[in-house]
Amino acid sequence: MPNDCPPLLVAAYGNEMAADDAFGPLVAEALRTMAVAGMEVVSLGMQPAALLNHLADRRAVCVVDAALCEGMPDGTLIEADFFDAARPSLVHDAALSTHGLSVADELDLAERLGICPSQVWLVAAVAGSVEVGQPIGDRVLQRVSVATQRIAAWASRLSEPT
Repeated sequence: MPNDCPPLLVAAYGNEMAADDAFGPLVAEALRTMAVAGMEVVSLGMQPAALLNHLADRRAVCVVDAALCEGMPDGTLIEADFFDAARPSLVHDAALSTHGLSVADELDLAERLGICPSQVWLVAAVAGSVEVGQPIGDRVLQRVSVATQRIAAWASRLSEPT
């Protein structure tokens, strides 16, 4: 990847056909309609392993996804440093799935390879349902525009001259 790539990578995960799991793809779609310098948006669907292909030469990455968090209400927006021990615990933080390594595993591998950006931010909406064939819930859908605006603002700050 060339050194002139945008400093912020937005990596959106999810399945548009699986209720609240559509959060990531909807945020990615909304971000693509905005003219925000310094940001590249990639939709990785349900393929966490694809993240490694996009990390080189980035200052920051924002992981966008739906999350399962026990005890948190549907639609709660989580915004946290991915590696912060105080971040809410996700049900599938380190789960190995049929899709390969988890996002957490990919970021750990990226750190070992020396390609992990210095800033890794998680923006996730707590999902109530990820049942295939069901529509996204109202509470999660309402968080799409909030997440989009916050990510766009972060991208703008990252692209300001230092």
